[in-house]
Amino acid sequence: MNGFRVYLNDRPVLHCTTMTVHSSDEQKRAKSNTCHTSAAVYIAPGDKISVRDVEGLRYSLFEPAKSFFGLVKLGDARIK
Repeated sequence: MNGFRVYLNDRPVLHCTTMTVHSSDEQKRAKSNTCHTSAAVYIAPGDKISVRDVEGLRYSLFEPAKSFFGLVKLGDARIK
């Protein structure tokens, strides 16, 4: 099992978990899942966003042609 969580001010707001299946059969090679995780979350000035792996002794491998992590500003929300 591998995965990550995205935290907003140390509170988890997104979670992704993937599993890898291994087999000794040559026709059933290791298969891994990919993960798309997204959300629309209000972020206030001064908020902190962090990404942490779910399991210990793991690391995330980001490859330029295969990985994306980003933020998109949807607009200025005016709360009345």
